[in-house]
Amino acid sequence: MGYSLIRGGYYQPLAIVPLIYFSLWTMTYFHENYAEPSDRLTLEHAMELDKKVEIVEQATTRQKRKEMNCPIPKDTFSKDHYKQPVLTEKHGYPLFYRMGKEDELTLKARDRLGVGARSDLWMGYEINQGSSGDLSEKDEKMIV
Repeated sequence: MGYSLIRGGYYQPLAIVPLIYFSLWTMTYFHENYAEPSDRLTLEHAMELDKKVEIVEQATTRQKRKEMNCPIPKDTFSKDHYKQPVLTEKHGYPLFYRMGKEDELTLKARDRLGVGARSDLWMGYEINQGSSGDLSEKDEKMIV
């Protein structure tokens, strides 16, 4: 605002003045409606909420809660929300070293990934196809 006055602008500061009051009002609103209530969730209140949720869970089925649009946290909870995103993704398949040319190592790795031995590729183990899925240790270098 001061810069506009120094540069000779008289109408620009008039347009900016309402933003100051809007910013102050917004900060007060957020503080009253979000910051203060977040400090007041006591253990007793949390226990009351848990009891109410338990009553709703016992009284209705998951399908009925879905129809009534009244989900409880247990209905929508997913363990994947607390994992690193990389750990929740499906594994990918390696691409060939050269475009359009198949190479032996990539085909071998793809075969092993199809068997489900993804972690075994990096640990120096190989799955014996003849036995009941036992792991046998190969020589001490990693299989890549």
